[in-house]
Amino acid sequence: MEKVNPFVVSNTLFVENNSPDGPVLFIENQSHAEVVNNIITDNAPPEANSLLLGGFVPGITPSSGIVRNSILDQGVSDGIIMEDVTDSDPQLDMEFMPSSTSPVLGAGDNSVIAADWTDLDGDGNREEPVPWDLAGNPRVAGAEGRVDLGPFEYQPIDVSTDPPFVGPGSNTGQACMDIHPNPASTHIEISLAVPAFPGQGKVRLIDPLGRVVASVNVAADLQDDSSTRIDITHLASGTYMVDAGGGCARPVVVTGR
Repeated sequence: MEKVNPFVVSNTLFVENNSPDGPVLFIENQSHAEVVNNIITDNAPPEANSLLLGGFVPGITPSSGIVRNSILDQGVSDGIIMEDVTDSDPQLDMEFMPSSTSPVLGAGDNSVIAADWTDLDGDGNREEPVPWDLAGNPRVAGAEGRVDLGPFEYQPIDVSTDPPFVGPGSNTGQACMDIHPNPASTHIEISLAVPAFPGQGKVRLIDPLGRVVASVNVAADLQDDSSTRIDITHLASGTYMVDAGGGCARPVVVTGR
């Protein structure tokens, strides 16, 4: 019997979870899971296996799994294949961002970066790797050209002026927008660099399905840096796009309900 429901868990952080049953991930029968580019650390109870396979059931294809290019500080159940897995301290800060000496830097496999199916960068290519990490920074930023483990990429450069923050179609060569906080749960504050801002007078918040869920008018003739605030308490969790028009756009991660 062939395995069904294959799935990939990539560039995710599992940290400080507490489960009385132990596992962070449970791979059900008839499933095959690949856990790649992940950080699984500081979960409880510490003596439990982080990944478990489903039990044997006669006539049912057993589950299987592989963990690779990951940090994992707990064990896994028998039958799970481990490749390029370490139990090193990931060296994350209070916001779970990697430090400059973290072993997660450049340790990932670029082939499993999620596809940009919502077209975050607006270039019309939904099959390319997603361009940004969970914080809206470039997804691959290291000199070696390999993705970091986990959801956040260490940024060796000043991302406030990095070209990926200039939306497609912009010819300003500078950052056109800054969003904080990002990720956010209650509101976002959007700062527009007026020389780069096309001055169309409206900022739109677009959900993963391409629907406009919020729209705020801004002055088109501002001479100094402008900012506007958008309430997001009503929005479901996910990655949204803040669009100021004229190709000036940037993703924001909502961690609400």
